[in-house]
Amino acid sequence: MNAAFAAAVNDRDLDGLVDLYEPEALLVPQPGERALGRDEIRAALSALLALDGRMEARNRYCLQVGDVALLQGEWRFSSPGAQLTGVSAEIVRRQPDGSWRYVVDHPFGSDD
Repeated sequence: MNAAFAAAVNDRDLDGLVDLYEPEALLVPQPGERALGRDEIRAALSALLALDGRMEARNRYCLQVGDVALLQGEWRFSSPGAQLTGVSAEIVRRQPDGSWRYVVDHPFGSDD
């Protein structure tokens, strides 16, 4: 999931990013903020893409039970106006077609 997210960011593919989320998913676009559902997630990810940066990401681990998994990843986002890094906490669910989508995506999951 982290690699797919980074690839979509680097391709400036907003539709591809939003498609990584279930319809009622939760994204934490910044510490203390929440985007619930694809419309709010689209707005938050549009703001990220507007920074015109590059992203690198890698999974630290994946704990899977059936069709649900807990992920943790490390990421770095670099743009002319922003240098961000973080450790994420994510819950994903396997879809009927075999793909995976975010249920909860907390890019700042290591924050208190």
